[in-house]
Amino acid sequence: MPSATGEHNRLERKAADQIADRLNCLFGGGQDNLPAIPSDNSIGSPHLVDSLDDAPPRIINSNGSKVIVYAIDGGSTVLARGGNIEVIAWRAGMVKFRDCKRLSESCPSPRVLAYNRLAVKDQIEELLIDSPAQYIASQPPAKLVDELRWLAEWRLIDGVIHSAEAGSLVLIDGSLRCNPAFDMKFQRGILAWAAEHEIHIAAITKQSSLSLSQNLPIDLKSDGGEVVADRFPKWYRQLNRPLPASSGWLGNIFLAGLHPDADKPYRVDINRHDETNTEKIFSMIATVSDDIEFCGYPYPLAAAHRLARIDNLFRQELIGVIGQALDRKNFAPHIWEYLVGDIHEKLNADMVQEK
Repeated sequence: MPSATGEHNRLERKAADQIADRLNCLFGGGQDNLPAIPSDNSIGSPHLVDSLDDAPPRIINSNGSKVIVYAIDGGSTVLARGGNIEVIAWRAGMVKFRDCKRLSESCPSPRVLAYNRLAVKDQIEELLIDSPAQYIASQPPAKLVDELRWLAEWRLIDGVIHSAEAGSLVLIDGSLRCNPAFDMKFQRGILAWAAEHEIHIAAITKQSSLSLSQNLPIDLKSDGGEVVADRFPKWYRQLNRPLPASSGWLGNIFLAGLHPDADKPYRVDINRHDETNTEKIFSMIATVSDDIEFCGYPYPLAAAHRLARIDNLFRQELIGVIGQALDRKNFAPHIWEYLVGDIHEKLNADMVQEK
């Protein structure tokens, strides 16, 4: 079915019919009642400095060189939920820029899955049959859609680096912290191969949960950004001390002001395998962080975010397409209406302003 929000925002009738069949099966019974337990996210300490005084700022010199940038981000949503049944959608997309010009993009239609949350571990094993990533957690994830979006992003990263030109910059949304649910060999192998072939990987965190003192996030502007900007228009600080080779923190962690007019500094993780001069990599990132709309944030990542996201309009389209498939399967309409309903919308109806 064509979408009003873009060619890549669509769900084929065949896929919708498969989800409808799956929902019919799920509501037909026969599922094991397995306990759903949150996964363990402990990977050790990032070994941060005690304060910003221990992380002196270094200047970023923009060399004006031409940069090839690949930006990768993912999108996901829960389409429906009721009882133990959940319907989720996820995908990852990529945008390529050269010399500040958008060259190409790729973003598939989202994958959609209907599953029983009490049998989530079996579902993951089925989804990973042909995946290079090995799920090692003894417990099922609390949010399956987050794990599947993460996996889609890293599989896309793996594909991009094998076709990227030497010297290219690959920007990722988030961090280079390992996912403890999966064997670290998967991520480490990608990062090591990229460094060996002179592909620079950096991750940008929109809002960091890391803090140095007083529980304030490291990217809060008053926690270092304003003071440094008086001396250096563009700067970075390395926040982590040397990390052991076995650490689950796969990147060196920095705080960076990428433009003198930026609203805030950003946490930036740079591949620990990459032996390229750090200032050179930051110079590349700063080159694509000067858009007036996203001042101080790499605009290729903003473009990737907009490409891969599953916004509310597209989410409603997906719900509608699946609903039509369920009608063709003679699925009880009141069950689907219950699964996709949100009582909060009714409770908040008085907040809608009349025009």
